Amino acid sequence: MRPFLIRFIILFVFSWGGFLIAQDSSKIDSIKQVLEASKTIQDKFKLELELSKILHGINPEQALYYGLNAMQIAEVSLGDKERLNAMLSLAWIYYTKTDYSNALNFSFKAKDLAEKIHMDHEIAFSLDAIGTIYNDLGDKDKCSDYFFQELRIYEKINDFSGMSQALSRIGVLYLDMKNYTKALEYLSRSLDIARKQKDNIGISSNLNSIANVYAAQLDYQKALKFYMESLQIAVDIGDLRRQGTNSLSIGTVYLKIKNYPLAVEYFRKALGIFHKLNNHLRIARCQIQIGEYYLSTRDPLTGITYADSALEAGQEHGFKDVAYNASELLHRLNLTRKDTLRAYHYAILESQWKDSLNNGEKQKTLTKLEVQYQFEKDLHTKAIKQQRRDFVVIIVIITLLALVIILFLVWTRQKVKVKNATLKKQSLEQELEFKKKELVLHVMNLIKKNQILSDFSERLVRIESESSSAESRDTIKKIARELKKSDDDDVWKELSLRFKEVHGDFYNTLMNKFPSLTPNELRLCAFLRLNMSSKEIAGLTGQQISSLETARHRLRQKLGISNSEVNLVTFLAQI
Repeated sequence: MRPFLIRFIILFVFSWGGFLIAQDSSKIDSIKQVLEASKTIQDKFKLELELSKILHGINPEQALYYGLNAMQIAEVSLGDKERLNAMLSLAWIYYTKTDYSNALNFSFKAKDLAEKIHMDHEIAFSLDAIGTIYNDLGDKDKCSDYFFQELRIYEKINDFSGMSQALSRIGVLYLDMKNYTKALEYLSRSLDIARKQKDNIGISSNLNSIANVYAAQLDYQKALKFYMESLQIAVDIGDLRRQGTNSLSIGTVYLKIKNYPLAVEYFRKALGIFHKLNNHLRIARCQIQIGEYYLSTRDPLTGITYADSALEAGQEHGFKDVAYNASELLHRLNLTRKDTLRAYHYAILESQWKDSLNNGEKQKTLTKLEVQYQFEKDLHTKAIKQQRRDFVVIIVIITLLALVIILFLVWTRQKVKVKNATLKKQSLEQELEFKKKELVLHVMNLIKKNQILSDFSERLVRIESESSSAESRDTIKKIARELKKSDDDDVWKELSLRFKEVHGDFYNTLMNKFPSLTPNELRLCAFLRLNMSSKEIAGLTGQQISSLETARHRLRQKLGISNSEVNLVTFLAQI
């Protein structure tokens, strides 16, 4: 490509980029205004979360402020889905701030919550965040494990954009491990999916990563080709961060192949973008590369200006790698100027920052161990909580079973009691029925017996009339009277005893209600209670039927039965 054409493209790209930055800033201001005017909790949450995502790559501190606000709203007033979105946003913000402990904490919380509410896409997104953090911590095994888990979930739910992202992550991981063949394999697969899905961000990202692979293999022409394509897409979609990143990479490649005019041009354009984004880290990295350019073009004094600025930013913001690279560059720049005293000063500073970097790596290792310890501790705590929950569930189940068994036993016992009571009642009823039958039979026997005795008495009377001896007649009369008297007493005693066995409360109730009744009237009531006719009573007692009818009439009067329609037997049966 001709130099003048390249310059024209660069000028067009970055003039358009400036317009997009202004648009982005305007969008942020507009959202803030809407946020101030919003009244509903749901609207406030959405706007706070949106601001945290927009500011994520521009101003992490402000992004964190809005992200924490969104998280607080979700926890107090909203549901699990909103909490999950806020957690994921905070995880990436803390990652940008290199606060790996908080980043992992929110990532794992998001993963647990996503699994709880069965949101596969968010589970994969959480795994992506965890894998990326472990990659930065240098734990490649854990990193690859989480990325492959992420890939499997996206394949399961047929999410092509997610598949592209996971494949890209794995490709970059292989690049870090210097396995360039595998890196290109996964990045190419990711790029193919992104192109089929017309995912411009994914396409640009994969092109940049593939360019990095070729740059690492020192194939600068291929690297430039992919960087340029990635840059053009970043311009088309208005992604300023990617524009700056690609421009810095392109400048670095041109510097390596000693195309200094194009190198510095891309460096300055990248620097302009990062100044507009207020990204201090990338500004300092651009300044170091510009310093390298001036060292290569034999203008160390100008290079020192840029390197000093980068060193100052590194010291101010704690960018250890920037401070180290700037010190090392200043060391070389001052050697070129033959200022050995200042070169020595920066050599010492370079050594100090190198030690600090090594300590930083140690700190990363400690952070990784701390995170791993905390993770295992959390797992242990969860396991204990789960055991407790299981124990409580078992206790509840055992209690319920015991309660069921007790209730069953009580019910069974009650059923047995009811059954026994029923059987006892039936037995008593059967016994009573038997006694009733026995009483009836006994009465019948007594009636029959009385008839026999009556016949016997009549015969004695005939014998008496036929007897010639006065003494014999007196004796026979006396025997007949005694026999009659004895028979009546015995009959009534035996009958009364058996009657009470069957109708025990009859006499008591009758006497309580009608205390004026005579023994003979009580006896008549008993006979009538047995539903005996006047004839049967006469046969049993030896009374005349007419006498019994008279006795019945008197009894009705004493019992207060004035209504002739009321049956005496029925009346007595109800007592």
